[in-house]
Amino acid sequence: KRGQFGEAYSLFNDMKDKGHSPNRPVYTMLIRLSCRGGRFLEAATFLAEMTELNLVPRVQNFDMVIGGLKNVGKYSLAEKIERLQLSAYGM
Repeated sequence: KRGQFGEAYSLFNDMKDKGHSPNRPVYTMLIRLSCRGGRFLEAATFLAEMTELNLVPRVQNFDMVIGGLKNVGKYSLAEKIERLQLSAYGM
């Protein structure tokens, strides 16, 4: 699974380098692969990038990242992501 993340991340960077804007499905895939590989900090970064681009992540993506961050003891960051989720959904 780490190989899948590395390959996906490489394609993501190539896409950005060529001037293409990654869309919601691309970010969703990166978030899922990040979480599956235990890369919760990277997943949180992808969530933040999405919201900066006005792409609203799915609730499941937020839940995956928040749960993973809490499982590894990153409670402060998990709370920031929870606030980001509320903001993304206009709450």
